[in-house]
Amino acid sequence: MCDRDIDEYQKALHAWFLESTESFKADPGQRFTILTLWHSCFLLLLCDVNLVEKSCGRDGIANSDAENQQLRDWILTPRAKQCVSHAVLLCRMTDDVRIGDVPAAHVARSLWHAGLVLAIYFSLAPTQSSDGSTNATTDRYGGGIETLRQADFLTESDLDVLKDDATPTRCGTLAFGISTTLRHLGPWPAACYASTLDQILNFNESKVL
Repeated sequence: MCDRDIDEYQKALHAWFLESTESFKADPGQRFTILTLWHSCFLLLLCDVNLVEKSCGRDGIANSDAENQQLRDWILTPRAKQCVSHAVLLCRMTDDVRIGDVPAAHVARSLWHAGLVLAIYFSLAPTQSSDGSTNATTDRYGGGIETLRQADFLTESDLDVLKDDATPTRCGTLAFGISTTLRHLGPWPAACYASTLDQILNFNESKVL
C-alpha cells in the first residue's frame, strides 16, 4: 500500500470517529469494543504486521538480512512512533477489563498485534530518539491521537503515558502485560497468542541483555 492510500485511510478513520463520538460516550461497552478495533486499524495501516510476524519466527525460518533491515528502517520513521502510540493506548484500555468480561472476538487479535508491535520496538529501537525529544505532542504521535483529543477521549494524563511508555524498555514491559491480559480473555486463540508472545518476548529480552 502506498503512502497516499495510507494517509487517505487514516483521514477516513479520523472523520468516522469524530462523527460517531456521541454514541461511544453513551455506551461504555461499545466504546471499548469499537476503540479496540479503531486502534487496530491504525496498527495494520502503519506497520507491516506480516513482516513483524515473520521476524518473530511465524514461518519457522529467520528473516533475510534485507527484511531485518526493512524493520530497522521502519522503527526510525514517524509511522513507527504513531503505531507504537496506538499499541500503548490499546494496552492502557485493558486496565478496565474485568476477569469475568467476555470481549468481542477481535479484541484478542487486536491485542496480539499490539503486543507484537511493542515487542519488536523493544527489540530493535534505539534507546533514545534521534532528535533527543521527550515532549509528548500530538504531532509526534500522529493524527489519530489528535482525533482522540478533539473528541475528549484523551487527557493530559494519557499524553504523559505516551511520553513515559513509548520507550523501548517500557514497550517490552507493556508487551508482557498484554500477554497476561490475553490469558484472562478466555481459551484459544487468546491463550495461544499469550503463549507465543511470551516466547517472542523472552527471546528478544535475551538478545537485549
